[in-house]
Amino acid sequence: MQTKEMKWETSKVNGVFSRDLLNDTDGTFKMIKLSPNSTYPIHRHPNKTEFAFVLQGTLTATIGEEELIGEEGAFFTFPVGTLHGLKNSDQDKETIILVGAIMKKQAEPSLEHENALMNPKLIENVAPQLLPLVEDHIKICKVLDSAKGIIKKESVKAVLQVVGEEIDNHFVAEEELLFPLMGKHVGGIDLGPVARLIEEHHKIRKLYREFQETFDEFVKQDSERTRTSLDEKLKELSRTLLNHLGKEDSHLFPMASRLLTEDEKNAVAEGLLQYK
Repeated sequence: MQTKEMKWETSKVNGVFSRDLLNDTDGTFKMIKLSPNSTYPIHRHPNKTEFAFVLQGTLTATIGEEELIGEEGAFFTFPVGTLHGLKNSDQDKETIILVGAIMKKQAEPSLEHENALMNPKLIENVAPQLLPLVEDHIKICKVLDSAKGIIKKESVKAVLQVVGEEIDNHFVAEEELLFPLMGKHVGGIDLGPVARLIEEHHKIRKLYREFQETFDEFVKQDSERTRTSLDEKLKELSRTLLNHLGKEDSHLFPMASRLLTEDEKNAVAEGLLQYK
C-alpha cells in the first residue's frame, strides 16, 4: 500500500507546523510538529479538554504550574480552562505529537414553541388558504435540522439560501398581506402580538446578516476560531428562527384562521402567489 507524504501547514508560531485530521463541533484531532528548540506558547481553552500523545521525539508539557517531560508514547491531558504549553527542548530533533480535543457539551435549551415539523397536528388548526405559509416553515425547519452538528460549507450554504428566501419572500408576504389584516382584528400592528412578530423579523434579518458575514470569514480562513464563531452564529440564528416559526405555527396561523373572514383569507392566498 502506498502512503502519501505528510503535508504540514505552517503555524503562526515559529517552528510549529500542523495538519488537521478531524475538525468538527464535537472535537478535533491534529498532528503538530515542533522543530528543534521550538515552543507552542502557553494558552487555555474555556470549552474543551485537550490531550497530547507523543509520536516522535521528546515533549516538555507545561500544565498549570507543573512542567512534565515525556518521550515517544507519553500521554498528557490538559483539562478545560487549564493553562498549558508545549515545548521541544531538543537542539537537533523534531518532536511530533497527536493532539486531540473533546468539546465540553452544553445542554441546549428547549424551544419555547413547537413548529409544524415537530408537531404535524398543528396543521389541523390552520385554514387551507394559509397552509403555504406552514409549508414554507416545514422546509426551513428540515434544512436547519440537517445542518446541526458538523460544520460543512454545503450545509451552511443550504441554510443561507433557504433562510434568505424566507426573509426575502415569506417575511415580506406576511408583513404586506397577513399582518395588516390581523392588525384589524387585534388592535393594530404597532402593538400587541403583530408588533412583536415584526420586531422578531427585524432581529432575524440582523442575525442572518451576521451569519453571512461570519461564513464569508470562515470561507477565507477555515480555522478553529472561525469554525467556532460560525457554529455559534448558526445556533443563535436557528434557535431564534425556530422559536419564531413555532410561535406562528402554534398561535398566529390558527388565530388568523379563526379571526379572518373568508374573503380576507382568500386575499392572502391569492397574494402569496406573487411571492413564490
